Parts: sequence; C-alpha cells; structure tokens
Amino acid sequence: MLATLQPSSHIWLWILPLCLLGMSGKPGPALSGLIYGLSLVYIGWTLPLPTAIVAGLSLAIAWLHCLERRTSPTATPAHATSSWLLPVAQLDGDIQRELKRAEREALQAEVVVFGCARSTAADMATLSRRLQETLALYERAYRLNDYGIAVILVASDPESARQRRQQLRYAIAPHKEVWSTPLTEIGDRFASYHGKRSAAVPEVQPWH
Repeated sequence: MLATLQPSSHIWLWILPLCLLGMSGKPGPALSGLIYGLSLVYIGWTLPLPTAIVAGLSLAIAWLHCLERRTSPTATPAHATSSWLLPVAQLDGDIQRELKRAEREALQAEVVVFGCARSTAADMATLSRRLQETLALYERAYRLNDYGIAVILVASDPESARQRRQQLRYAIAPHKEVWSTPLTEIGDRFASYHGKRSAAVPEVQPWH
C-alpha cells in the first residue's frame, strides 16, 4: 500500500512500528526501530517538508511513548494487588478448624506454599493474581511474606489433593510450589505467627 504513494496508506507509517514494538524479546524493539527509521525516510521523500517535519515528530513521540511503556515495569506495589489474601496470623486457627473437619469427614487437607520466581513486587502481584483466578471459593490463601503465599487445600483423598496441587502449579508457572504438608503433620508450625506482621515472616524464600 505504501508503494502506491496514496495518502490513505500513510497510516501504516504509525501502525507498523508500534505493532512491531509489541513483539516479545529483543528483536521487537530492534525491528521496530528499523521500520521507524525507514518510515522517517519515506515521509521525507514523499511529503512536503513542513508536513514531513510534523509527521516525523508525531511518529517519534508515539514511538518513544510506546517504547517507554514497554520497557518500564509497572510500579504497582504487591500489597495493592494482593489485598484479597488473608493474614498469616489467621492461618494457624484455620488449620486447626480444617484439621478437625478433615478428621470428622475423612478428608485430605494440606497446606501448600507457593513462592515467587524472582524477588520483585511484580512477581508477587502476578503470583497473587493467578492464584486468585484459579482457587475455588472454598480454598483460602494467606500471605506469608513479600514472596510467599500459603494455601489450604481440602480434597476427598490424597490423589485428588495431588491432582489439585498439580493444577495450581500449572496455573502459576513460572512460579513454584515450595512445599506441601498434610495438616496432620503441620503441628504448631504456624502457631508462633499470631499477632506478627506477615512481612516479617521468613517462611518462604524467593526462587531464583
């Protein structure tokens, strides 16, 4: 369309560089920059000088703005995107209640801890969001610290619990399952967390 020199085709001078900028990895910005440079040459060749200057500046502003948004990570704090998580101080009490119910109804109940792939607020926000989207209404999650989330899973038998853990591992990838323990083996592991701030709990280390 650009080869026809029709004015209606000039919109592609903006669309092509910006579309290519969205490609993942390093080739995206490199290819987008190449097309951007060629677009400036095309503008200078086909349009009058005043129009070419205005069009070139407009294209430069749009391209630089999109490039900045692509390379700048979202600065949303992890706690702002994970406010749905329950406090770790509540975990021990809920474990004791679920343990009694599991024994009474012959269920398999476990605590599963998931950790972030990297030590960043963005990773914690992603892990929190993916768990929120995946967990059933009866499954509860607790924020252990800045990079770890504990989940109480209740299933009809050990095999069903294993399958559910596998589903969650798949849903949160590339984040990891740190460990899982049946409630009957937890003991008072989380009892000392009553009244403590979740950010101070060193239960989970980030995955690297």
